[in-house]
Amino acid sequence: MMRFVWAVVAAVGLAAAVQAEPLKPAVEVRLLGASDLVPVIEYVGGLVGQKDQFEQIGGLVKTFAENEKGLEGLDLKRPLGAYAVVTEKVEESTVVLMIPVADADAVVALMSGKLSLDPKKDEKTGTYSMEVPNFPATVYFRFNDGYMYATLRSADGVDKAKLIAPKTFFADKMPGVIAAKVHFDRIPADLRKAVYGQLELQLKEGAKNNADPAQKRINEFLIDAGVDAVKTLLTEGDTLTAAIDVEPKSDDIKLAVTITPKGGSTLSKTFASFADRDSGVTAAVAAVKNPVLALGLNFTLPPETKKKFAALIDGLAKDAVDNAKGDEKAALEMVTNSVLPTLRAGDLQLGLVTTDAGKGKVGLTAAVKTVDGKEIEKTAKFFGQFLPADQAEFTGDVEKAGERNVHKLKFAKSEGVPFGSDTLWVLTGDDLLAVQTADKADGVKAIGATKPAKTPMLAFEVSLVRFAGLVNSANADTIKNVVNSVFEGGKTDGLDTLKVTATGGKEFTLTTTIKGKGLVFITGVNQK
Repeated sequence: MMRFVWAVVAAVGLAAAVQAEPLKPAVEVRLLGASDLVPVIEYVGGLVGQKDQFEQIGGLVKTFAENEKGLEGLDLKRPLGAYAVVTEKVEESTVVLMIPVADADAVVALMSGKLSLDPKKDEKTGTYSMEVPNFPATVYFRFNDGYMYATLRSADGVDKAKLIAPKTFFADKMPGVIAAKVHFDRIPADLRKAVYGQLELQLKEGAKNNADPAQKRINEFLIDAGVDAVKTLLTEGDTLTAAIDVEPKSDDIKLAVTITPKGGSTLSKTFASFADRDSGVTAAVAAVKNPVLALGLNFTLPPETKKKFAALIDGLAKDAVDNAKGDEKAALEMVTNSVLPTLRAGDLQLGLVTTDAGKGKVGLTAAVKTVDGKEIEKTAKFFGQFLPADQAEFTGDVEKAGERNVHKLKFAKSEGVPFGSDTLWVLTGDDLLAVQTADKADGVKAIGATKPAKTPMLAFEVSLVRFAGLVNSANADTIKNVVNSVFEGGKTDGLDTLKVTATGGKEFTLTTTIKGKGLVFITGVNQK
């Protein structure tokens, strides 16, 4: 008899444990509570020129947040959430919305009264159902742990035993104002396979009518690399998190996307190879002060991609040389042979900076790591002697910078030349090619002397105001008017930037940060 009793107890305990297992949604979304959004609301009001009105809205939110029953029963202090359990038939997936409530009866009264809805409660289960005009499905909801859980189509989505507790769902610190998280291994394998399978079919279908051999080679490489990247992400990725954050004090609006790989996977090794690494090239260019635009790239292609990229470069070079004729063939062969080792290496260390040289002109500084760079130097010297005298004059080996040589390219006319100086200095060595427009060679020599420092795989920055002035000089008056309306005293230094960075390591993170006033400026210029 006792054995039977213990067997029943064990069975009940096992059933309870199974029932108590929390749902594992594939997608999770979290949003700060309304009271925590007040600083953001007031900040946005200041950006759009409606500071007073938005401060009034913020004040109302604060008042209702302190009310014991909130706003019509809604709790404005706690965060909102949503999650989705994805099935192979996506349309049958369960999506649940989590809305914090201070008074459940007041929320139901709001629906029945002001919203003219008719929520009906199932007294057995505690689940409500209601039809919403012009809405395609029945809405089901229930109240639990201070939240209203709402879903569509089936009451099973808000079954009490399947709900994720708020303390569990909101346990981690919010990475921004709003954040979404995707768990790749919680998406059915067949659905993931269908995604990258369909992507490959559509890309190949769109590219098959391209008759140009070079473009065909490039398309094949890009399609193969793109599909492989998506496949690897969906099969070897653990999570993807995207978060938008707003910092009113610094005027920063930030979007950060982070991908965490499964441990020991090929993807984890790839991300590890993308970690910040020492580079004199990108460190030197990053040191240029007050850039209009700055770009730094510092990473090595993954092994398989590197092989495919090398094959692409070899194929393009061979096709170009084979299709050339006469002297053009020999010249093209010389050029391709000199740059192929650098391109095939798949190790990209490149820096590019433009500065404002005044009167619509730019200053240029650029550098790239080379392989067998002496061959590039030899090719440049060879072709430099054939430059038309009425356009430019090339003089090789005008100075030394350690073991590297400095060459000079002087433009005959300043008209039609976009640079602020009529001289382009070129620094060449076996491992480096650098150029700079300047009256003296000091800057380009300094690039070669820069000590390597750790830099990210991608760093991009642009001054939106000055860049707009350079590329859209015909609308200088419009730009000036917008600047004066957006920036106090017309001063924009450091207040109008767009920055993009990518970093690797244990995870991969792509971050885009734009100044709020910079965003308003771009919007204003486009509306004029």
